[in-house]
Parts: sequence; C-alpha cells; structure tokens
Amino acid sequence: MKRYGLNKKILILGAGFGGLQAARALAGRASAMVIDRRSHFDFLANIHELVSGSKTPEVLRLPNKEVIERWGHEFVLDEVEQIDGSNRRVHTKTGRVLDYDVLLLALGGEDASFGVPNVDRYAYAFKSVDDCHRIGLRLAELSGADRPYHVVIVGGGLEGIESLGEIMRRYRGDPNLHVSLVEGNVQLLPVTSEVVDRRIRELTRDYAVEFFTGERVKKIRPKSVLLESGLVLKSDLTIWTGGLAPAGLLHRSGLTARPGAWMPADQTLQNPDFPEIFILGDIIDMEKPVEKQAYHAMDMGLLAAENVLRHLSGKSLKRFKPATKPMLVSFGDLTCFLIFGNTVIHGPSLNLLKEFIYHSVMAQYDLRPRPMPAYRMLQRIGSTFDEVVLPTVSSWERLKRMGRMGVLSWF
Repeated sequence: MKRYGLNKKILILGAGFGGLQAARALAGRASAMVIDRRSHFDFLANIHELVSGSKTPEVLRLPNKEVIERWGHEFVLDEVEQIDGSNRRVHTKTGRVLDYDVLLLALGGEDASFGVPNVDRYAYAFKSVDDCHRIGLRLAELSGADRPYHVVIVGGGLEGIESLGEIMRRYRGDPNLHVSLVEGNVQLLPVTSEVVDRRIRELTRDYAVEFFTGERVKKIRPKSVLLESGLVLKSDLTIWTGGLAPAGLLHRSGLTARPGAWMPADQTLQNPDFPEIFILGDIIDMEKPVEKQAYHAMDMGLLAAENVLRHLSGKSLKRFKPATKPMLVSFGDLTCFLIFGNTVIHGPSLNLLKEFIYHSVMAQYDLRPRPMPAYRMLQRIGSTFDEVVLPTVSSWERLKRMGRMGVLSWF
C-alpha cells in the first residue's frame, strides 16, 4: 500500500454518509484509501420509497469506485475482519493487511435483533436499497395474488413509520391488505411528541391498519409474529425496523470494553484509547450523544477530515458541535412532518422539500462525467416532477390534499 497525503497513510473504513463526506472533504488536500464491502453508496434517507415503487434502486445508488476515485482517493471493495489499534493495522476478508497512520472509522451499525428468534430467517431487513427493493417486490406479489394478506412492521420509529407511509401510498385502496405495526414504546415515533403519533393514527383510521404500542415481539414465525403479551399476528410479510446495534467487529478487535457497545470518542471525534482513530456516523458513542441521523454523519465527516489533517500537522483539534436541524418524516403521499423543536408542520407538499434534499446531496456526490454540476442538479430536481409531483397533480383529490398544511405544537 502506497503512502497517502502528507506522506501518511489515511484509511477510511465505510463509504456511507460519514465516510463519503470525509473523503469529499479531503479531496485536493490529502489522498486516502476508502474500504467498503459494498460496491455502491446507498442514499438510505429515501430507501422507504422503494417499498411503494416510487423510486427504483438505480436512482438511490452511486458507484463507490467511480465517485471516490474522482476525488483523488483509492477505493477497495473488501470487508474488514479485524482492526489492530495497537499496531495500527487493518485485516480484511480477502487477506489484505493494511497499515495506517490515521484511521477514520465510519462502519455504521447492524440490525439489532434484541435476542428475538428468527429475525434473520423470516423477517425482511430494512437497512439498504436491496432490502427495501425486496420488500417492494414482495408487496407487489402479495397484492397481485387477489387474496387477503397481512403485513407486520416491527418498529414504530422513523423507518417503520416511513415504511407504513409507503405501503399506504400504493396499497391503501387494496381491500385485501391488513397492516399491523408493533412498537415497544407507548407512542409512535417516540423521539418526537404524541401529537405526531395522534396524527398518524388519524390518517390511517379508515384503513385496515392496527397499532400495537407498548408491545414487544417474542418470536418471528414463518407466517406469524408472536408478541410477549401472547398475541399472535398473522404475517405474510414481516418488516424488521428494530433499530441498530454495533458491529461485532468492534469488540472482537478489542476496541470496546464489552460486546454490544458503540465506539467511544470525545467531542473531537477522537478515540481516547487510540488517538489515531477518529469515529463518525452511527457507530460513535460520545459523552453528549446525538441522534443517528444522516445529517449528523455528514457533519462529522467534514470535521473528521479537518481534524485528521490537524492531527497529522500537530495542531489542536476542533470539537464537534451538533447542528440543530429539523427532522423530516415522510408518510407516503398522505403527509410529511417537519419537526423542529416544539413545533411540527405537516402536509404532503413538504415531501418536495425532502426530494430537494435528496437531489442536492446526490448531485454533490455524483461527479461522473456529465454536464456541469448546476445542470446536473437541475436534471435531478426535474426528475422529481415525474417521481413525486406528476402522480399527485394527476388526481384532483390528491392535488387538494397536497395544498393542505397544518401546525402541531406541544410544550
């Protein structure tokens, strides 16, 4: 392995939002090697739209090798098996042994099963473009069979709610559909307010949707889901959105004190035991925790790149200051919630804002040979007309609903 910028070896493990943003920020300042087990970057913030078919897999993906090499870095398609922090060395599944001077750890998390049996065997994961595309295909198959079918969504957080919204978008007029959503907390979207929970229930009241809040899953079966209360829910499709867990690689590599722990870092994103390792994205465990959101991962990527260069130059490091940003939660074409502080604005037209964010971020990363960046951006935004606007304005009822906005507040 050759040496990279500043005559030092910089490794970035993971090409998600945080890893890609760090690579982009280092472009022209230092060269790095980026390692990921996936050949493509997935825009995870919009993968729920694959459930309804509103988007296709190819529009939510970018080729890692092409994008990363255009920033002047090297991309390696491989999987990390062990990180030797003491000797500053990374071992990969294909047998590579890579030394580093600085390591940016942006591996993200894995599906958390919480010890529930058969999650991997019978439930559909909701963590990637491939996962959600499979869910969309299965839903289309069930709907096309022209007989009653049951869908169970495990988890009433962001992923579970957006998944339900997409099912409502495409299939709410199907008389054969029945949806059950299970959430361990007493309210949906527990990180927000009960007013959001109440609005979601109102929007689904006239459809075959049941909510089981304050309930936990005991076991996943081939055709049903057993709850700890003893209730059995029929299921032809079980969607698992149970949350994230740290990769076993961390503890196996001796980087965490116990299994199931996230990677510790101070406010500069530097690991206290191994100062050559900087942590970013979902994997991080800071004294002042932040939500596992793409925008935080991207901000960490920018800071990690800056602090890596400062560390290599012997300069003092900057501290991470989480930006206060609103949360956008799409609920299909029924509504979209903009949650900021103690106020929630909701209405279907807010989905256009989410689309704009998606297209703008993808345009930043997509540096493949095409027309100038501004024109590429216009092309992407223009495609929103076909994906979101046209299906809405083609129906008078949908158009009227699109214009409805509301404000929900809580104190």
